[in-house]
Amino acid sequence: MCDAHRRNAYERRSRSPRTRSSSFSRSPRARPTPRTVVRTMSGGLGVVVLAGEQSEAMVSDMAPALHRVAGTPAAQYVIDAARRLDPATIVVVGEQQGQGEDALSGADAYLAGPRELFQSLGECEATLFVWGDTPLLDPSAMLAVVKRREETRAKRAYLTSAGGDDVAVCVDTAWLVEQDPRGESFTAWLVERAESDRSAAATVAAGDEASLRLVNRQALALAEGLVRERLIARHQEAGVTFRDPYSVYVDRGVRLEADVVVEPNCYLYGETSVATGAVVGPGATLRNASIGAGSRVEHSVVEDSTVGE
Repeated sequence: MCDAHRRNAYERRSRSPRTRSSSFSRSPRARPTPRTVVRTMSGGLGVVVLAGEQSEAMVSDMAPALHRVAGTPAAQYVIDAARRLDPATIVVVGEQQGQGEDALSGADAYLAGPRELFQSLGECEATLFVWGDTPLLDPSAMLAVVKRREETRAKRAYLTSAGGDDVAVCVDTAWLVEQDPRGESFTAWLVERAESDRSAAATVAAGDEASLRLVNRQALALAEGLVRERLIARHQEAGVTFRDPYSVYVDRGVRLEADVVVEPNCYLYGETSVATGAVVGPGATLRNASIGAGSRVEHSVVEDSTVGE
């Protein structure tokens, strides 16, 4: 996305009401978003995050779902969004046992392939499979495909992009067990089912941003820009001043209190926290730093340290 395009998009967003989503901000002053709760017809909802699929276009030994967006693995955004549906369980499925367990949090189990999955799903009536490389996928889109399957009583309901790519699939768990796809990759099995028997499934369209998958480095950069834009907007809504938001990078784990001022050309990484009244920049880099109230940090690199009280 070119600078002019991003600037125009930013200006349009700043003029229109924004939907608050705690998925993108941990600012202590931001208003909490009410939790969306899903209850299926009898049992509950199980969520499976597919984190092991590789992409040749990424040219990486790491699965796209584990690449970081604003300092956080893409699949972590998916887990956090799914948790707001209040599911009975969230399971991360990778190609190796425990894949992603060190980088991700909030899931109930980390499995290698489908062999142990059915035991984890327990008595869940519906199972939502979500591709883990969709960091912009929001709870409302997940909820839409869950409700679509429930309303149509279809065995499967797909959440798809405008281009027809699948980003999530909600299935009847009993039907899934009958198909017994235990000996193969769930990702490959779901894609094969979608291509061979689409007429038997329901479909829900997802927005362009929500359906963005990290299929290559360009998509990764686009997701990075969109997430950072949302993060900065949320901090602004919580009382933080950015002199030039286009020149500032803020990781998802950064905490900024009200009346903090961030000057141009600043980079805030990791678990950095900045207390009220502090001024950061210009030209400051903070990584896992703690900046006290009323402090000023300019033209400095602060790592794993505390400045002020």
